[in-house]
Amino acid sequence: SSQDQPVDRIDQLFAILSLSESEGAETSKNIIKSEGLTMKQLATCVSDEELEEIGVSEPIRLAIAKTIASLSSPVGCFEGTWMNVASNDWGYECKMSIKAVGDGLEGQIVWTLKMTKHSQYTSKIGKQGTEFVRGHWDKEDQLIHLEGFGKDDPEIIIGLDCYKLRLLDHGFSLSGETRCHDGCWKGRFQSRRVE
Repeated sequence: SSQDQPVDRIDQLFAILSLSESEGAETSKNIIKSEGLTMKQLATCVSDEELEEIGVSEPIRLAIAKTIASLSSPVGCFEGTWMNVASNDWGYECKMSIKAVGDGLEGQIVWTLKMTKHSQYTSKIGKQGTEFVRGHWDKEDQLIHLEGFGKDDPEIIIGLDCYKLRLLDHGFSLSGETRCHDGCWKGRFQSRRVE
């Protein structure tokens, strides 16, 4: 939701704009901060014309449009968690990076084992493994399909998975379900976009 969006992102945006502390700019900034608006919502509440009126140059306005457009894409970096909610026997933290390659997506997920109910793996809590993924993005329904195709896993703590993820919260989060090793689709993946 918009209330979950950190205010510092709005501060960051205005710092990038290098706006003068004119009354118009300060008023707009205060409205945006008080409303807890996301950058994507900024596009609907502060028009290009309004940005021009408060002294934002055309190159900067184009940069804002590009930033807003990037939030509608899964390309980028995300940090979050994964858990098998059917059995609650595995839990991981993850860092995912995704890039566009041709018409598809490729990336990697660095997994850190945070919880397991399997005694033979408890000594490996805190260890990491990397899964390499590829897939595609259905822009019409904002669904991202990814599939693991390789891994770097010296501790043998991860498996390859399939992912059905969706951009949420105006592009600041990427969440969904994963197939899991038994095909139950009870893996829960939740992440937030990071810089």
